[in-house]
Amino acid sequence: MREIVAVQDLKLGMFVAELDRPWLGTPFAIQGFLVEDEEHLAQLRRFCRFVYIDRSRSAGEHWREPAQPQPRMRRRPTLARAGSVGPTVAIHREAMMPDFFTILRLLREGSARNTTARNAPIDTTASHAGASSVPGHVPRIETARYPYEAITDDVEPNTPTVGGGGLFARLAGLFRWDPSEERTAPSGMKSLVATEEPPQVYPVLTSVEEELITVAPVFHEASVAVEKLLHDIQVSATPDLKQVTATVSTLVQSVVRNPDALIWLTRLKRTDQYAFDHALDVSVYLVVFGRFLGLPEATLEMLGTVGLMQDVGLVNLPPDLLHKPGRFTPAEMKVFAGHVQHSVRIMRDRCNLSEEIIETVSRHHERVNGKGYPHGLQGDEIGIYGEMAGLVDSYCALLSQRPYRTALTSQRALEKIYGWRNKKFSETVIDQFIQCLGLYPIGTLVELESGEVAVVIGQNRVRRLKPKLMVLLGPDKTPLKYPSTIDLLFDPPSPTGAPHAIRQALPSDAYGIDPREYFLA
Repeated sequence: MREIVAVQDLKLGMFVAELDRPWLGTPFAIQGFLVEDEEHLAQLRRFCRFVYIDRSRSAGEHWREPAQPQPRMRRRPTLARAGSVGPTVAIHREAMMPDFFTILRLLREGSARNTTARNAPIDTTASHAGASSVPGHVPRIETARYPYEAITDDVEPNTPTVGGGGLFARLAGLFRWDPSEERTAPSGMKSLVATEEPPQVYPVLTSVEEELITVAPVFHEASVAVEKLLHDIQVSATPDLKQVTATVSTLVQSVVRNPDALIWLTRLKRTDQYAFDHALDVSVYLVVFGRFLGLPEATLEMLGTVGLMQDVGLVNLPPDLLHKPGRFTPAEMKVFAGHVQHSVRIMRDRCNLSEEIIETVSRHHERVNGKGYPHGLQGDEIGIYGEMAGLVDSYCALLSQRPYRTALTSQRALEKIYGWRNKKFSETVIDQFIQCLGLYPIGTLVELESGEVAVVIGQNRVRRLKPKLMVLLGPDKTPLKYPSTIDLLFDPPSPTGAPHAIRQALPSDAYGIDPREYFLA
């Protein structure tokens, strides 16, 4: 029950649910708040032109009873189709929505059944312009294991996940406001979205459970499409750009409805990593980041395409270099850096993509301190989209398994990224990305004050420190046969009677949990 109100028309007792700009850089708690005094009004008028208020959470004369939603038929598509090798989950249109754990189990079973089919060889001699991928036959490409540490060039050996102080405490500070501190808008905030129009507000239209049902087959098809794209480029066939465009469009529509479902699906890792895994992950996270910033859907599709295309030039590099397990020598790094120009040339000569996409791809390895490549651009020369693409690329790289270290947890990766502020990326872009994913990103294992262990399955945009959880272990750390879901937004009671609260984040394999059971590895 939200409505837009100009700040000059705000009254005491109204509940402010959303601003016309990101919360970061304003003196307000990210949880939303009730306007209780003239100081609140003055601060809002200083930072905003309009806000969104929630009448159902307002007070006094401004309160309105929530409207009863009209009954509607939910579109519950069957995930399996004739000839499909995707996850097979058949949900009847009138059936009750399964719980999150049931959906996860069905998706996992469907994925396991198709592993053998996906790894079957393909006759690459049939690849040509307009050729379609044979269901169940996956082309292997030589960019399967390129060393992501060469991209981030700042990856350390294993370090424990921080559960309390240190950088974790600094990250938590992004989600709280200390009234004793005067905070002003970051210097780069105005240029973050280069438009005078207010950011687009995307309400969450589906639950994470419902969106998983809808988007699982789409995600599988997107994975196959990206494989085909990279394979065609490798064998010098003409890529099917219509398929790429359709793939990105379907991903964007899912993220617009509810970004949490696709983020969860990106956590399903295959036993043999392919380059398309990384491309698809970057595409999804870029769209999610753009949605958070309120960018229009056309820009989200542009960013999604950037994610898929930004490393296509790797197919032109020597396989021995791509498969090297350790760091590159300076000479090898020079050769590797050339993949950016290869990507640009492929997109211009064979893909007929827009200059905005090509320019963004050409800058995703530039860094604000001027130490990136290929042109050593600095600061604002890189542009917001180039920075976004580079940051998301680095984040996804940190989550990847390497021969000499395990993949970092989402929270540890964010802590590392926090240390890059105004070094590799601007402070504003990094802080916005951290707020986008939340202090407890999707897939993070957490221990509750009750002793129970849960995994984050959904974010709450208004109260970012109170995510939606699936409880996996009881207070005595015994696995639950039927994991339940709880939403901390509503302060559900714990076994002790007190409201549930998160005590700390945990490694993905804490207490003997098998991460593969829950798409965590």
